[in-house]
Amino acid sequence: MSGFFKKGWGKLLGLILVIGAMLFPVTATAQDGTQKWAFKTGGGCTAPAIGSDGTIYVGGYNGYLYAVNPDGTQKWTFQYPDSWGGSMAIGSDGTIYMGSDDHNLYAVNPDGTQKWTFQTGGAVRSSPAIGYDGTIYVGSSDYNLYAVNPDGTQKWAFETGSYAWYSPVIGADGTIYVVSHDDNLYAVNPDGTQKWASNAFNAPGTITSMAIGSDGTIYMGSDSDILAVNPDGTKKWEFRTPKYVQAFSPAIGSDGTIYAGSNDGNLYAVSPDGMQNWTFQIGGYIKTTPAIGADGTIYMGSAESDNFYAVNPDGTQKWAFQAGGIIDSSPAIGEDGTVYVVSSDRNLYAINSSSGGLANSPWPMFHHDLKHTGGVNQMPAARLPVSEQVVFDEVTLDASQSSDPDGSIMSYQWQLAFHGDSALDRTAEGVTPLLTGLQNGFYDVTLTITDDKGATDTETMLLGAAGACEGGSEEKADLAKVIYILRVLAGSEN
Repeated sequence: MSGFFKKGWGKLLGLILVIGAMLFPVTATAQDGTQKWAFKTGGGCTAPAIGSDGTIYVGGYNGYLYAVNPDGTQKWTFQYPDSWGGSMAIGSDGTIYMGSDDHNLYAVNPDGTQKWTFQTGGAVRSSPAIGYDGTIYVGSSDYNLYAVNPDGTQKWAFETGSYAWYSPVIGADGTIYVVSHDDNLYAVNPDGTQKWASNAFNAPGTITSMAIGSDGTIYMGSDSDILAVNPDGTKKWEFRTPKYVQAFSPAIGSDGTIYAGSNDGNLYAVSPDGMQNWTFQIGGYIKTTPAIGADGTIYMGSAESDNFYAVNPDGTQKWAFQAGGIIDSSPAIGEDGTVYVVSSDRNLYAINSSSGGLANSPWPMFHHDLKHTGGVNQMPAARLPVSEQVVFDEVTLDASQSSDPDGSIMSYQWQLAFHGDSALDRTAEGVTPLLTGLQNGFYDVTLTITDDKGATDTETMLLGAAGACEGGSEEKADLAKVIYILRVLAGSEN
């Protein structure tokens, strides 16, 4: 080949590479288990909670609440006068609730200013739980479980037999469950009256919060046991480990598997009937709740090790991240899959993962969800005004009757499957989308709604379309009905 052609081919190849890079850009993917960023706090911190806008909140034992942007920069700090209690919870309006040893429950606005304080008779060391109506539930060392209105006024107080230090949780029916230092598990009605109190499962030294399964079973650690308690307070089963299961609640996977750490250094996977599936050796004293990713990966650390582990659903190690200190707080998984965890080296770490957010499970992390509301998610309800509808060649679909009892609906997705020819299928988004150009025939319409905690519900209807023709709206509607009836009578519709 002559020098001219060699030079020409070289230029052409270079041009092809440039155009290819423009048309098909390569996006670098961060490796799982690598550090995204680290944010230095002024002291040890509580388990991170994450707001709707992605802001990460951690409470420092140095007297500061930190708000951190998703890129790892500081948003603001809020100073309180005494040491921090439990982790914070975030309301639907973005208000952050946290307790303190100065006997107060604090409400902080999303901009970092104080909203109000509610004074109890003792140190508030439990993490608050938030009910469907916005009521905040928090325990105090004055023996009381308090129900506080969103404006900071007292709704009621329920007296237990000892310190109510442990974080309350809320069942699907609104029942509030709290463990007291008198070793009783209390079930409290939403009006503040006692439903039952039980230590029938013989749980001395119970010092954990709880997790609630899809069937209402309450799971918690006590002494050397992982306990399963029926919604009526009777013991369902107990699973014994060699050492204490304490400090934080178990987590529950999408298949109902219960995950909990023990002071023997093991992460245990236990089936819903109380049988061991597997163990994974983390090492040392474990006092945190695992977090479970959407892909089933379990994330957990140890209070005697600087390793933070990602464990596959079969109990094998996926990866390990080395922090600068021990892991003594429960992790959280952001919607983009980023894992957040605090270490004793005073850093909040953001770690890359491909989990794609939290698992869609009954209780995937500490205090249930990213906002630490401590309540079972009420399922959204997809609703359509009719089960069958006939139209001409356009339709306005209507999902306005759909609802979510304890949050908000984030997305409305429509699928229209055309009978006999998938090439004519249609899709739409929104509460009341308008679709035009419908073909003569029948569509199976499926509405799927998703709430702010990732739960979904579907509803279906049959849509008959007459296709395009001339005439006014009344004539079109009449013709559509006639064609629909004729097709049904002719057996065209199953």
